[in-house]
Amino acid sequence: MWWTLGLWLIAGGILLLYLSFQNWYIKLVQDRMRTNNIDKIVKMERQAAIYLIIFGTVFTLTHLM
Repeated sequence: MWWTLGLWLIAGGILLLYLSFQNWYIKLVQDRMRTNNIDKIVKMERQAAIYLIIFGTVFTLTHLM
């Protein structure tokens, strides 16, 4: 049953990665953060999403075996 947690991590990573490419989401983050360096924040979000996907995949595969 622990492998379902891995699937949720993968889904969360995919959702975050999808949102980080949407213009309305980037504007929302920029308004909330009140910073001019939005490119760095978006890059960090994309990197975190990729890490979530990788960790979720490894977590799922180790618990399925």
